[in-house]
Amino acid sequence: MSTVLTSRSAVYLKQQPALPVPPDGFVETNKAVLVVPIFSKLKTNRMSGQMNTQDEFIDLCNSKAAFNVGTDLRATGTAKMDKAPEYAELIKVCGFRLPASPVADTYELVNDTDGVPHGSALVFVDDNEFKFTNTLVGALTANFEIGKPANIEVALSGYIDSEIPVNTPNPVPVLNTAKALIVSCLDIVTVGGTVIPAEKVVIKTNPKIAETYTMGGTNGMKDNTITDYSLTLDITFPVDKTKYAEAAMAIRSGTVSALRVIIGADSAGKPVDGESVLITADLAKATAYTDSDKNGLLDRTLSFRLFNGNGSPAMRWLTGKIAGL
Repeated sequence: MSTVLTSRSAVYLKQQPALPVPPDGFVETNKAVLVVPIFSKLKTNRMSGQMNTQDEFIDLCNSKAAFNVGTDLRATGTAKMDKAPEYAELIKVCGFRLPASPVADTYELVNDTDGVPHGSALVFVDDNEFKFTNTLVGALTANFEIGKPANIEVALSGYIDSEIPVNTPNPVPVLNTAKALIVSCLDIVTVGGTVIPAEKVVIKTNPKIAETYTMGGTNGMKDNTITDYSLTLDITFPVDKTKYAEAAMAIRSGTVSALRVIIGADSAGKPVDGESVLITADLAKATAYTDSDKNGLLDRTLSFRLFNGNGSPAMRWLTGKIAGL
């Protein structure tokens, strides 16, 4: 018996109609990727004067799958400052795109306000290949917690080409040799220019995903589409008792603040070219907060809703040459 090794799972993803060609599109993951097809089962009643006569059928055309991909952020290096980071395609299928006017030597992604194109992927589970052609969309959760690797997790979903995998040898990817970004006390989070002693920052896209499934032969529709999303950013921090009321005051007043997150900062708290990740949101409004007891200390999680406005995106995600930004 040759058992399936989950450690030999791999994902190749591109935001494009065509399937990626390995090693292009490789996304390094920090846990096994498990693809479980979702069969569309239909139950029918068969009344015959006896019990236990229900029957089940499977709609062979309506095959979907959902799976999670988690990856740790790494530096992009300085050889090519506008090089796309390895996790870029993951973020793009969640609702981000390249800006209309990119900054020289900087790789930038902004939230897409015109619609989110689908992604295509090859997923390998120990020499078993699944294909997703122009169907995948994702829900992003980015976690930046002190003392841990900067991490993003994307819940991908879409129609699968075939629920029966093809026996195909795993491709050999090119592994990123750059260092992982560990969230440390040097990193900076600011709200309206004020530094927050953050323990954790969580960013989510919170998408609305609609499915379209119609008859029509080869012209029938099978579509999984992000129809809208709601960008949020949560900051968890210990509360200064002299500022206990500030969160409630900000929510009640509807104060709009600019947020800035630097991961991989230098000893002065500044972004480093080719290493750091800079995330900015110019129009953020506090919407809620929750308090918790942390071994006798009050911890607070303050939630912000991020808005587009004045020709600016709700969020910018930058790597490469960013020291002066």
